[in-house]
Amino acid sequence: MTQHLMDEWFENHFVSEARRHLFGNGFPADAKIVLILDNCTAHLSPEISVKDNVSVLLFPSNFTSLIQPMDMGILRALKCRCKSEFHKEMLSFLNGGETLQTFLKSYNL
Repeated sequence: MTQHLMDEWFENHFVSEARRHLFGNGFPADAKIVLILDNCTAHLSPEISVKDNVSVLLFPSNFTSLIQPMDMGILRALKCRCKSEFHKEMLSFLNGGETLQTFLKSYNL
């Protein structure tokens, strides 16, 4: 999504839906609203991070894996598989009589 579309979504959809939700659940009209996002700079313009009673909270870098441990498990499994495939290819190459330097120059992720 482009920056403009994200800002438009925030202004025209998120804020109005959040206010409608608060009103429907008996909260006062001036209740605070917080949108929590990871730290991707593409999400919203910095100048839109606080508007009226609506704030955007950006998590710090590398925070997602701490609050979403499943991501860590998936990434760990993927890294293990990639390392295993790399080692298999490297050993096969070396057993064919080639040098490690030649393998590293030819290896493509």
